[in-house]
Amino acid sequence: QAFDMTKIIDLLTEDTIPEGAFVTAGFDGARFRDATAIVITDINTGVQQCMASWEKPLDWPEDQEWEVDEAEVFTVWQHIMKTYELHTAFCDPPHWTESVASWSALWPDVFLEWWTNRPKQMAYAVRAYIEAHDAGLIRYGANTLRPELLRHLGNSGKKELKFPDDEGKPLYVLQKMDGRLEDRIDVAMAGVLSWEALLDARRTGAKPRLKVGVPRRLY
Repeated sequence: QAFDMTKIIDLLTEDTIPEGAFVTAGFDGARFRDATAIVITDINTGVQQCMASWEKPLDWPEDQEWEVDEAEVFTVWQHIMKTYELHTAFCDPPHWTESVASWSALWPDVFLEWWTNRPKQMAYAVRAYIEAHDAGLIRYGANTLRPELLRHLGNSGKKELKFPDDEGKPLYVLQKMDGRLEDRIDVAMAGVLSWEALLDARRTGAKPRLKVGVPRRLY
């Protein structure tokens, strides 16, 4: 198992990400199989929440095509953009390349491609996510989709790479445990990407936009 679930349970909080919060997002998933998810993280507090997930039903007929409704995904992004201040969204683009490009055209410099099929980069992102668990820097907010996020974290196993990290320790990426194809891990992957986007925002000193009010007339 990639993540210490006992430690993760200790990171649950009844806090939620408030409206207007300065957030990052992670987007991962397969358009035609498994699952797709959007996870956001509050840059200031480290609280993370799953905003939406779509999963192919386990009893879906094999001879029928299943696909995530792109209109629903777009509606969630609209909600996020309206409700929060989204700094960046790291998006794994396979099967969603044109969609990510169209979102980026609407909201420039927000939606960025982040390919999860780069083993070294992905392994360091996973390591950073686990370090956040160990240090208590991340917490999992209370919302209706928290069980989905916890389930996907629990489904995540390790695939050790052939080369170690800069300290000689093993590096690994996420994979389904024991080849159980029915297990989904896409929400966990989106969580990793959202945290990686948060770290990038903090490194660059990102700040919320100044809110310009309409001056009041003094009498």
